[in-house]
This record gives sequence, C-alpha cells and structure tokens, in this order.
Amino acid sequence: MSDLPAPTSTYHQISTQESIQKEFPGTQLLTASSDASKLAEVKAAFDKIRKIHVLVNNAGVLGRISPIKDANIDEWFSGIETSLKSSFTVAWAFPEPCC
Repeated sequence: MSDLPAPTSTYHQISTQESIQKEFPGTQLLTASSDASKLAEVKAAFDKIRKIHVLVNNAGVLGRISPIKDANIDEWFSGIETSLKSSFTVAWAFPEPCC
C-alpha cells in the first residue's frame, strides 16, 4: 500500500512488482494505492486484497529538507503527523492474518 499520488505510486508499484517477481519467480504480488492516513481508503484497499501474507507498512512523507533554523515548524509537524497517522492507520486496519 502506498500513500503516494496515484501516477507516481503506479510507476513504483509496477517497478517494485517486476523486481520482486524477477527475484522470486512465481510470487503473486498485489499492490494497492491509497491515502494511508484515511481509514476508509485503507479499508477499501484491504477489501480488494482478500488474502494477505505479508504487509509492508511503509507509509510516510518527507517534507522540504533544510537546516533546522530555516524549517517551517507547521510544515515539519504536519509531515510528522501524516507519517505517524498513516503507519498507525494501516496497522490498525490490517485484517487478521490469513495463516
């Protein structure tokens, strides 16, 4: 599951899927794109993928990088909030393990 905008995540999802399937032939890999900070979108993504064996919960954002004295406090805290909320939301909504 990715919290990137759809066109970017589609590219990364395809690239990642191809890399994994090349290294592990026969592996079925399903990806889903959503705003990981929004519970309804996360649940909808899990509903599309019925059986989950492994979940890589790697949601988060990276804001503008600058020296701390030049950082915008509100932007910095917004990035922290988004990253924490996204990771928590995905973990909280994760269905019972299949096996």
